[in-house]
Amino acid sequence: MYIPDHFRCTDRDTVFDLLDETMFGLFLTGEDATWLPFIVLDRNPGQIFAHFARSNPHARHIGSGAESTLMVQGPHCYISPNQYRHQQTVPTWNFLAVQLKGRLIDLDQEQLIPLMKQQIEVYEGEEGWSYSGLEEGYFDRVTQGVVGFLFEIGSFDAKFKLNQKKRRSDQESVISSLKQGKGDEPEVARWMQRLTLGNPFTKPDED
Repeated sequence: MYIPDHFRCTDRDTVFDLLDETMFGLFLTGEDATWLPFIVLDRNPGQIFAHFARSNPHARHIGSGAESTLMVQGPHCYISPNQYRHQQTVPTWNFLAVQLKGRLIDLDQEQLIPLMKQQIEVYEGEEGWSYSGLEEGYFDRVTQGVVGFLFEIGSFDAKFKLNQKKRRSDQESVISSLKQGKGDEPEVARWMQRLTLGNPFTKPDED
């Protein structure tokens, strides 16, 4: 993945914070591609849980040792020159994206069921729906139709393109504008607040 130095994020906790917020990505192995929800089980060395439908041909790669890639797209949005204090510039697009390399590790049924329950608990939160209300054996029967796996992370590349090379006054102006925006814009503003302000590539204000 092409990443200029000023957009590269190497901080592991920052990258995994994005994964924990997104929890959805594109798994690629050979010619197979599948979008899946996931949860992070371990940040270091790095382990993710997800599952395929048993009928999905992608599942044949589990345990094969073949390298797989997980692509995760975080919040993203259009940036207009009107959002800068200094408007002698052109439009751009701010985004956060992560590419992870690893392998798919097999899980047996005894390992799969508690991890699927854990995944539900993460998504639902403390006050959400609970599988405990299902009739006995129902959850176990449903899981027969899926194949669970661990994605063991070997490496990652993260590109967080967030106006790092702009003047601080322009960065602050964009953040202020995005906070009042729609869709992903407030989330991009939050990440800019965290990573852009004070970064070493910020240009000095000249007026």
